[in-house]
Amino acid sequence: MKNNIVVVFSSHLSEDENNKFIKHIGDTIGCKHKVVCYPNFNQYSLPEVYNKAIAEHNNPDAIMVFCHNDIFIKTVSKRNINCIKKEQFKFISFYKELASRQ
Repeated sequence: MKNNIVVVFSSHLSEDENNKFIKHIGDTIGCKHKVVCYPNFNQYSLPEVYNKAIAEHNNPDAIMVFCHNDIFIKTVSKRNINCIKKEQFKFISFYKELASRQ
């Protein structure tokens, strides 16, 4: 079972806004995790940022989650997290329309 989730996002927002999003992830994720923000003011494409994150943070024990910093996660249950961790997922990506569905 994988024991760590690495959440990666690229951002053009202020440090304060990024820290609010990082706190939101911490408040809702419910398991061991690390959040990595890549400041990006249009100098890098998302694939460049995500490939850099994979090179820097990928390990056999981690599931990497790539997301935008405009998503709002209402709740994540421990059951859902445990299901994801047991599967052979390596990378997961969320975007606003998917994450905000009820």
